[in-house]
Amino acid sequence: MKKKVITFCVLAFLVFAPATSAVEKVLIIGLDGATWTTLEPWIEQGNMPYLKSLYDSGSHSSLMAPIPYVSPVSWPTFATGNNPGRHGIYGFQQCADTDEPRIPLGDSIQSERVWQTLSKNGRKSIIMNLQNTYPPDKINGIVISGVMAPQIAVEPKSLRPWLIEEGYIVEGAGWMNTEKPEFIKSLYNTTEKRVDVAVKLMEREPDWDFMTVLIVGTDRIQHYMWRDMEEGGQYENAMEDYYKFVDTQIQELVEAAGPDTNVFIISDHGFGRLKRRVHINWWLEQEGYLKIENNWDNSKARYMITISGVLKKTGISEIIRKFMVKSGGDAASVRPPTLTLDFENSKAYTCGYYTGQIYLNPNLTDEEYRRVQQEIMEKLRNFKDPKTGMNVVENVYTKDELYHGMAMDEAPDILMIYANEYWVVGSFSYPWLFEDTFRETGCHHQDGIMIASGPDIQTGAIVNDARLMDMAPTVLHMFGIDENMDGRPLIEILEQ
Repeated sequence: MKKKVITFCVLAFLVFAPATSAVEKVLIIGLDGATWTTLEPWIEQGNMPYLKSLYDSGSHSSLMAPIPYVSPVSWPTFATGNNPGRHGIYGFQQCADTDEPRIPLGDSIQSERVWQTLSKNGRKSIIMNLQNTYPPDKINGIVISGVMAPQIAVEPKSLRPWLIEEGYIVEGAGWMNTEKPEFIKSLYNTTEKRVDVAVKLMEREPDWDFMTVLIVGTDRIQHYMWRDMEEGGQYENAMEDYYKFVDTQIQELVEAAGPDTNVFIISDHGFGRLKRRVHINWWLEQEGYLKIENNWDNSKARYMITISGVLKKTGISEIIRKFMVKSGGDAASVRPPTLTLDFENSKAYTCGYYTGQIYLNPNLTDEEYRRVQQEIMEKLRNFKDPKTGMNVVENVYTKDELYHGMAMDEAPDILMIYANEYWVVGSFSYPWLFEDTFRETGCHHQDGIMIASGPDIQTGAIVNDARLMDMAPTVLHMFGIDENMDGRPLIEILEQ
């Protein structure tokens, strides 16, 4: 009888005990804006030997970003496994129901992040430099805030003195106002410092389960130096050289994580050449959907904006900007003022610098809303650049076509995918609808990258339609956790 009882207890334990996983650790290295357009040739040419070893030993695919494919939307999508309609972040700035832009921070995210779910399940995470993580979450582990943090921000707070002592760098907003030699030097230094801290954190917290480290320099150099790569000159190899350096940093991180770690290299969007910038608010004004307040401040602003435009086209503004930088001034301060929107009498508007979004006035009746929405969308489909004859917009969507969830109140009413070599912005600080780009010569594309390698990753698996939102459910699945997310676990890359 005693033997039967023992047997029953063992069986009961096997049936009712929580599921466990053979996965030891998962390391995700984000290369902000990395694209197969450049990465694949560099890998094949042997310029990134360590990344090639991961590429050859594991599986890889494109990784589609949400729309709009900008970092403050992409990284919350990665972290939550949900579409923006559920997590509530739609851009660098949001202005639903108002012409006063609001900058969404980490505490604006309305879905649980993957590290919070892991924490509830007894797993320890280290999260470094991700966008929209300020203020940092309190979890079982460490969160070091990334972009938008005004200074070093970390949980637990007791770690802050150590980060300062280690020389951890918080990126400032004016990175594109520096001259190229200084910019490149800063890029290498910042990347090296952050990776060094990441390696030391692995040593300090050897019982970590999940770690994400974001390298943002890949995005920055592509914004600033894509034209140099294509057209040659002194900085023709600057992007490639930086990626070679990043390859060594990836090796440091992966080797520090250990051979039992599953590694993912991902990007939050792709990249390509930028030649023309479109200030969409001027188009909305021309089409009669947007009104500017008729007051003295706007009259002065229009005058200053016009003068600024002349200075920019003649190259004088660039001379002023360089002088400001060399004399230690703030180059951003030479930007012209912006105009004030007549919100009550406008039917449509947008806000923020990086945008492919249009908001409709919430005071429109349902019938007006549908009519104006369809009118604008049809006009955007036929919107051409008079200089090139090309369509500016590749595709256009309503918010209901792209999003679903309980966080739709902040969603833009119209969203667009712009054509290659174009970037649609919401600024009111320049006097023209179109402009050729000068300093910023690279812009975002929707298709990012994914490389996966490790003891639980198949070699050469075929991955279909992988999306950034699939990463969180994949990580949780590897730890034996199932959650209700919009994304799906990429089980086709996992060893069964």
